[in-house]
Amino acid sequence: MSEERLSRLESMMEQLIGMVATVISEQRTMRDEMNEMKADMNEMKSDIITMKSDISSMQADMNTMQSDISTVNHRMERLEVMQSGNYESMTYLKHKVSEHDHDIYILKERLANETTE
Repeated sequence: MSEERLSRLESMMEQLIGMVATVISEQRTMRDEMNEMKADMNEMKSDIITMKSDISSMQADMNTMQSDISTVNHRMERLEVMQSGNYESMTYLKHKVSEHDHDIYILKERLANETTE
């Protein structure tokens, strides 16, 4: 082999080795980036699971609140019914007090007339 040819082969081998080293370096970089992406995806999956759990907990809280609101509404309805009954009772009592006031007035008048006579 000639010296020139040998030199060219050496140069080509150097270039080939350099290219292989670059490819290997790029592969390592890609693997590292892929591993980072996998870690990020796993973290996102964990966050999603946590969010689903939080949403489920909030839905349970909302159901409890709806039940509580329903209970309060039922109690309010009962109070309104009781209040209307109380209004009727108060009207009756006012009427009776008025009658008794009239009776007391008449009795006082009689007593006053009897004591003056």
